[in-house]
Amino acid sequence: MANRTIQDLAREVLIDLGRLDFLAEPRPEDKQRVERRYLNILDELADEDLVYWDADSIPKEVFEALIGLMRLVVGPGFGIPGTVDANLDAAMEGAKRRIRRRVRKPASGEPQRVDDF
Repeated sequence: MANRTIQDLAREVLIDLGRLDFLAEPRPEDKQRVERRYLNILDELADEDLVYWDADSIPKEVFEALIGLMRLVVGPGFGIPGTVDANLDAAMEGAKRRIRRRVRKPASGEPQRVDDF
């Protein structure tokens, strides 16, 4: 299976949240909300050195983990009871841990400088 798109992610998140029937098309405002939040989360993941893909080319290895992470992030905005703030960080960290386990950074091919002591 090829990489998935940001539209695929938005659709799957909305289906998981019960906001979209499997055969229906998402409302544009719902889809845009998920996509905006994904781009924000992508920046956060990049700060933690977890992202090696383009925003609109999500590797299948991390797709399911991203769906889980996005459910946590956008669920409360769609009226889905969220995780209590005290537990949200732990839940987010758990979702990021799933991504960390799946991330395989391609080798850069660049030589590494080594200091001998």
